[in-house]
Amino acid sequence: MTDEELDTGIEEAVGPVEAAVDAIVDNVPDGRVGAVLAQSMRQRLIVHVSGGLPEALAAVVADDPESGSLPSIPQSVTDDPDPARALVEWVQNEAGQLAGPLGLAFSRLVTGFVVANRADIIQAMKDAGNGPAEDRQDGIVTASALINTATSMIEEIPGIDSLDQATERMEAARDKLEEARVLLVGIQMDDAIMYGASAETETGLPAGVPELASGGRRIDVANLLFDSWYREVDAHLMLAAKVGDPIDGTRVVDDGQRDYILDALVAVQEAFSVRPDAPVLLRFGQLRLAKGDVGEARMAAEKVLELVPDESDPTHMAAVDLMENVARESPLTRKDKRCFIATAAMDDVDAPEVEALRAFRDRVLFASTAGRVFVRIYYRCSPPLASYISRHRAVRLAVRRYLVLPLAAMAGLSGDRRRSRR
Repeated sequence: MTDEELDTGIEEAVGPVEAAVDAIVDNVPDGRVGAVLAQSMRQRLIVHVSGGLPEALAAVVADDPESGSLPSIPQSVTDDPDPARALVEWVQNEAGQLAGPLGLAFSRLVTGFVVANRADIIQAMKDAGNGPAEDRQDGIVTASALINTATSMIEEIPGIDSLDQATERMEAARDKLEEARVLLVGIQMDDAIMYGASAETETGLPAGVPELASGGRRIDVANLLFDSWYREVDAHLMLAAKVGDPIDGTRVVDDGQRDYILDALVAVQEAFSVRPDAPVLLRFGQLRLAKGDVGEARMAAEKVLELVPDESDPTHMAAVDLMENVARESPLTRKDKRCFIATAAMDDVDAPEVEALRAFRDRVLFASTAGRVFVRIYYRCSPPLASYISRHRAVRLAVRRYLVLPLAAMAGLSGDRRRSRR
C-alpha cells in the first residue's frame, strides 16, 4: 500500500472533518495546547467544528472580495444528516476552488474553540503538569538580566585585540541571548493561552496584563526579544570589523567579512519579525548591500521610502543614501553602462553628458517612487533601443542633438563641459 493510499484509508476511518481537525491540532504552535485538544478535549472540539462548519465557510466566502465567482453551497449539502462531512466531500470532489476558504473556516473554528474554552484547557494543562508559569514577571526579570549581561559582554568586543578571544566572547554572549529567548518564547506561549494573542481577545483581561504588540506578543516580551536579536546583529558586525573595514552599509564587503554579514542578516530578519518597522528594514537593506545583494537592498530602500515619505525624516534620508549606494555598487551600473540610450548616442561610456544623466538618476530619480518606477521601466526597454541607435549614425546624431544634450543641460551639466561631436 502506498503512503497516499494509507493516508486515504486513515481519513476514511476517522472521517474527513476529524482528519482536518487533527491536522490543524498537530500544527498548534503550543504543543501543550495541542496535546489537550488531541486527547481529553478532542471530542468536544470535533462537535464544535462539525456544528459550525457550514456557517463558518459561508462567513469566509462573504469576506472574500471575489466571492461572486465562488460556487454556493448546494441544498443537498445543508439538508444532509451530517452537513459538515457532506460539505467537505463536496469541496473535495466538486468545488476545489473552495479548498482554501474551507481550510480557513476550519482554522477559525479551532481558534474560537480554544478562546471559548481557555479555562478548561489551562486546567487540563495543569493536570498534566504543563501549566503556565505561576509568576510571569520572574521570567521577564530573568530574561532582561540575561540580555543585559550579554550586552555588556558584546560591548567589550571592540577592545579585545585577538579575533579568537573576541569570537569566544561573542559566543558566550549569544548563549546568554539564546537562553533569554527560550524564556521569552515560553512566556509568549503562556500569554497566548492565558490572555489570547489577537485584538479580538483583548476585552476583559486582568489588570496589569501588558498590551498586545505585533505578532501576538505582549509588548514587554516583544521588546526584549527585539533587543536580544539587535544586540546579536551588533556583535556580528563588531567581529566583522576585526577582519576588515567597519561595516557602515555603504559598500559591498570583502570576502573575509561575508560570513559575519550572513549571521547578522539572520539576526536582523528575526528582529524585523518582532518589530517590522522602517528603521529595522533600513538596516536589513544596508546589510543586504554589504553582502552584495543589491536587488534586495534596493527593494528594502524603496519600501522604507514608501513607509517614511517625509523627506526631512532621518530614516527617509538614510534610505535615499542607500539607494545611491546601491546604484554605485550595482553590477548593472558598474558593468553595463552601454545599455543606456545616452551612452549609445554619445558613443562614449564616460562622456560628461552621460555622467550628468547618471548623476541625475541617482540623485533625483531614485529619491521618489515615480522616479524609481521610471528607472525600472527604462532599464527594461533601453537595451534594444540603445543597440539600434549605436548601429545607425543618423539616428545616433539626432538622439544626441535633440534628446541627450538638452536633457544633460537640464540635469545640470555646464556648457563648458559639453562636447560637440559630429
